[in-house]
Amino acid sequence: MINRKLKTGVCIFLIACVFSACSGDAKKENVGKPDYAVIRTSKYKECKTQIVLLDENLKYAGEKEIDYGNVGGCGFNIPMDMNGKTYEISQAYGDEMFPSKIIEIDDNDWSCKSYDFDRTNITDLAVTNKYVYAISNLNGVIYIEKCPINGGKKDIVTMKEEVEDGTGIYIYNVGDTLLYGILESSLSLYKCDFEGKKTELLTKIKDIGEMIPIFSEEYNGKLVLATSKNVLLISPDTGNTETINIPEGENDIKSIYKDGDILYISRAEFYEQNDNTEIIKYDLKSKKVMDTYKVKTSLMQFEVKNNKLVVITGDMILKYSLKDNGQVAKEGEYQVKNSKYQYISAGFFVDK
Repeated sequence: MINRKLKTGVCIFLIACVFSACSGDAKKENVGKPDYAVIRTSKYKECKTQIVLLDENLKYAGEKEIDYGNVGGCGFNIPMDMNGKTYEISQAYGDEMFPSKIIEIDDNDWSCKSYDFDRTNITDLAVTNKYVYAISNLNGVIYIEKCPINGGKKDIVTMKEEVEDGTGIYIYNVGDTLLYGILESSLSLYKCDFEGKKTELLTKIKDIGEMIPIFSEEYNGKLVLATSKNVLLISPDTGNTETINIPEGENDIKSIYKDGDILYISRAEFYEQNDNTEIIKYDLKSKKVMDTYKVKTSLMQFEVKNNKLVVITGDMILKYSLKDNGQVAKEGEYQVKNSKYQYISAGFFVDK
């Protein structure tokens, strides 16, 4: 959701930005800084979300309760990391009494504040050192907004497109004055100029066929776009596409994750109904597949750092070590217990 990410039909502001502190601590333990955090959330109106903290072996290390509901509930939305802070969407799903917010979680003390864009359906977010960005739309109007992290007046650019509510531009690259994104309804690349208060169509994406965009990353000025069937490298200025050659698999592509020059591509059953996930390791620089790992689990979200694969399913978090020749070694797991929180919505590495 782009990380920047795009969702697949399912996968992140008042005149002054309002900061509201989170309250309602659950268990507080002096356990030091954990390695992983898992978000368990409830319906928006219940306004409760739990952050479960895990150590490097996926052992329980504490938890924090925050007063926001449906955090990470907009699909394949991977939380954004920036300067020791994690950002997610608390999605209102169109309820005007409970507008969507962007939540900022401090990875050190787990304090929390929100950025209120006064919108009811934020579909994507991005963060730089200076600004938090939000995309939303209503009645065919797309709102592209930014708000200073340290407080101040927000800025907004609007564009009118023939789109259904809930779809919009998904961000793949952003700077302090320019934002680049892909319009889901027409698969077009746009540039948003905050200084000029305008948007500009760069190009329509070519050779994508009927594939639905699900995730994207940015690499050396190009858009890395994953669809359910393939992964493309797209030049924003021309719209020309280059297909990344990867082995065929039993499942469709579920998501991608980029770490430097390495792109990890997951193939997994969309509704987590089987346990035959594949992770493909692809070198964007050499344009070669380096390895393919078969992991006996379903998959909702994954991340890889230092050859450590962490997989999140609907009720479990698992950790694997990636070896040579496609070998994996399971290092730990955390089974989610039943509670008042309805489901796991996302997870993230704690920035160290």
